Amino acid sequence: MSKISFAFEPRFISSLVALPKEVHSKLVKCLNLLARDPSNNGLNDESLRGSADGLRSVRVDREYRLIYERRSESELQLLLVAKHDEAYREADRIRIRVAPCIRIPGQAGPSSTGLRPRAISAESAAVLRLISPEGRKYLPLTKFLAEQSSEIRRLDLSFAEIFLLISAELPKSAYLYPAWWANDEIHVQGAAWMTFGWKTTELRLDGRRVTFERVI
Repeated sequence: MSKISFAFEPRFISSLVALPKEVHSKLVKCLNLLARDPSNNGLNDESLRGSADGLRSVRVDREYRLIYERRSESELQLLLVAKHDEAYREADRIRIRVAPCIRIPGQAGPSSTGLRPRAISAESAAVLRLISPEGRKYLPLTKFLAEQSSEIRRLDLSFAEIFLLISAELPKSAYLYPAWWANDEIHVQGAAWMTFGWKTTELRLDGRRVTFERVI
């Protein structure tokens, strides 16, 4: 079986930010299984009909559903996670607006093209790291970067502004060590900006500021 990659848009990140913590952990398990074996019966995978034809739903728990689209045998586009009724209503609305995807440089595999290149495709391991219990803290930063207009190529943020975005204090190492800000998806904070196509380019620890630039 080929390695699975996940494509996703800002809408998916927004739905993650709104998830209760206990549901978030169940979603991680669901996506792990989806990445390993999309045909596993335990996912309760079903195709949608009507105006959502072409989309699919998997069960996260009794209340929540993940809506996605199979782009190919090796790429799945994650669209949203929400309670059952809301998820199906949104699926009806978004079917005609599923965006073509672009791929982060360095990621393997084909990319789609189209008029709205807003979706990002990344290795499933990077996405799972982004939404892990440790990475969940930084999802609001990912959401903020993902929602920036494509014309914005560079953003300079203070550590205080990042604190306001994530509603949490940065760890002490972020104030002391440049390595914490490295463009490395192995660490959850790096995944927070790199998974959606940004990198850090300038760090001023004394001034407590960092610059992000688009890589796509």
